[in-house]
Amino acid sequence: MTRCETTIIVPRTTAEHRQCLSVLLEQPGMSRAQLDARVDTLVGYAQRKGLSLERCLFIRRGGEIWTTCLAVDAPGRMTSVFIPSSVERLDADELIMALLARAVEDARERGTRIVQACLPPEALREADLYRQAGFTELAQLIYMDRDVTVPTAPERRGPELHFEGYTPAEHARFAEVVQGTYEDSLDCAPLNAVRDIEDILASHLGSGPFRPELWRLASAGGEPIGAVLLSSAQDRWAWEVVYLGLLPAWRGRGYGRSLLTHAIALCRAEAVPTLTLSVDATNHPALALYQGLDFLETMRRDVWITVL
Repeated sequence: MTRCETTIIVPRTTAEHRQCLSVLLEQPGMSRAQLDARVDTLVGYAQRKGLSLERCLFIRRGGEIWTTCLAVDAPGRMTSVFIPSSVERLDADELIMALLARAVEDARERGTRIVQACLPPEALREADLYRQAGFTELAQLIYMDRDVTVPTAPERRGPELHFEGYTPAEHARFAEVVQGTYEDSLDCAPLNAVRDIEDILASHLGSGPFRPELWRLASAGGEPIGAVLLSSAQDRWAWEVVYLGLLPAWRGRGYGRSLLTHAIALCRAEAVPTLTLSVDATNHPALALYQGLDFLETMRRDVWITVL
């Protein structure tokens, strides 16, 4: 392998950039028209979400873009990285490793705190590449949907709570409560000591169009107990529970059900038919709560991270 074959290149033209995205998205048996449509879909999605796809890296061989890596920055000092998932090429794994190392170093220079990758559980080859590149497996996330048009049985409701929406004047109190709910949390526990609260809130803010009235602080008897943060999805008629948490002293007493039934009620009030969320597969209490309120699993993803 010559030095020119392993030179990492940044796309300089729109055509090169689209070629990188094509290599990233290509699947066996896909026609050119199908591949172009997938690239257009990705570009449109990124534009709607306010994300940049410009941070591509690639390696050329024999005049052809041989393999590539895409890094996408998100609020909260997080960067997601993507590598090709299906096309087997000579020496591609070794070259992808070089691209990942460069993408991680570039992210470090931009001030990123966490670099992550999300993979379907069956993507064993890609998982091994991330492992070799220094990533560790954080969690397997279970994604779940709830049809909120189906009534919630009265006996499933939790204790009554008082709810108030987010305002800038109350930011410090929201931050204090949300940070407190991370204590001994079972959702992606290794991250609890890594991210500061402002990065966490920025990440939640970036999950979709922000509506402050959908960020709800819960209290009982005038004392804060937890929070549920909702966001409207951009590509489906649904809302997402981007975060739900209770302070440690209030766990195991039915208040989680109260938070979730309140979120369901907010959906119904605006005729939103679906509420969606994700949960760490090892968080058995939360999983039982969601299943008990008729959330159904739709898919799973393994999350790999490296902390900078």
